[in-house]
Amino acid sequence: MKADSSGCKWQGYCCSRRHCEFIDQSVLTSNFSLTNLVEWLWVETEDLTIVRSWKEVQSGWAGISDHNLAMTTCVWVYDCQPEVEVRSVDGNWKTVARVARHNKPRPQFVNDDLVSVLGTSTNLIRTDGQIVFAEEKPAEGCWWGQAVPSGGGRRFVVPSCKLKGRVAALDLRGYDLLQQLVVYDAPFHGKSHIIDIKDPAVKNLTTIALSPDGLHMAILNDGSIEVLPLPRMTEPRD
Repeated sequence: MKADSSGCKWQGYCCSRRHCEFIDQSVLTSNFSLTNLVEWLWVETEDLTIVRSWKEVQSGWAGISDHNLAMTTCVWVYDCQPEVEVRSVDGNWKTVARVARHNKPRPQFVNDDLVSVLGTSTNLIRTDGQIVFAEEKPAEGCWWGQAVPSGGGRRFVVPSCKLKGRVAALDLRGYDLLQQLVVYDAPFHGKSHIIDIKDPAVKNLTTIALSPDGLHMAILNDGSIEVLPLPRMTEPRD
């Protein structure tokens, strides 16, 4: 694993000065700036070919699929209505959803055509803007979490946390405690399974990963990795 001059490691993980998104076939990376034009690089992982490079302001979180890019615009230092926009590698941005300012959701592709947006009433959107399903009362998310898709795009899992230990009078911010894993299976009409997480306790920032077949979830917890079995995928109904 090599690092560039900014210290960014090219394996789906980058330091705080650079934004990076990684999937099986593509890496999207950019210098991190809230207001200035930054250089974006779209790289194929098989042979490290640069598919495209361009300069553009990154005004929010970004996510990629094999052929598309999504970004939540107008967050952080901006005072405007945040939106989720989608584009292909060579296409133009188009708005597919509006989101609340306080959510600042990170868009995550479930497959090449579906984008999960947490923290709003709409949870799953097609790249053409069609709503696949919407939940009026979505599960409470984790500040560090986003949807985690399986390799084939037929399942994704969303971590759900509960804020614990917050005492406003003592200026104690509290911590996020992972309580549930919410499982969604194709054809994605809503929640398929809810897995309760009890022991050991998983607090604050962590990393979770879904196996390619969608049947196991790995959770990094205080230096240890917990592997949990998940229910078999819901069979599509005719």
